[in-house]
Amino acid sequence: MRIVNLAVNGTYVTAPPNFFTFEDYSVDEIVAIGRLQLRHQEIKFDQPSTEKRYAQAMTELYQNTNDHSNGRWIRNRNDELLRQLAVATANNPDHPLDEIWSEDIEKAFGGGGDSRPGDKPTNLPSSQTPDTFDWGSDDTLPLLNGDELK
Repeated sequence: MRIVNLAVNGTYVTAPPNFFTFEDYSVDEIVAIGRLQLRHQEIKFDQPSTEKRYAQAMTELYQNTNDHSNGRWIRNRNDELLRQLAVATANNPDHPLDEIWSEDIEKAFGGGGDSRPGDKPTNLPSSQTPDTFDWGSDDTLPLLNGDELK
């Protein structure tokens, strides 16, 4: 991500532009930030396989986008998921508002009929994940102090 800051005095540029270049987060960092944000909002997964499905979906989406806007990207995906969670809870009184189910992830990111072309992939990987993939762990979370979510 590159941000240009021009010092402008009236209509004249009075200083050379300053360039700030920020490296994009890695996939593992994006997933860790997303998990931390959900935990901070007291949202949990109904089972460990659902959390793995979340990591898999975020990995797939992040690798297939050119909008690596860092923390804002994962916050926007989590917001989509939380909107789906609200709909699921409204439609099913047995669905807790603070618990993500695997079907919530599928409905939010599986490319349903209401998605716009190019927004979300329509062929997310199956819920069976390879055992060799590193989903990260809470050991990566100490690198984050929570200020990233404010």
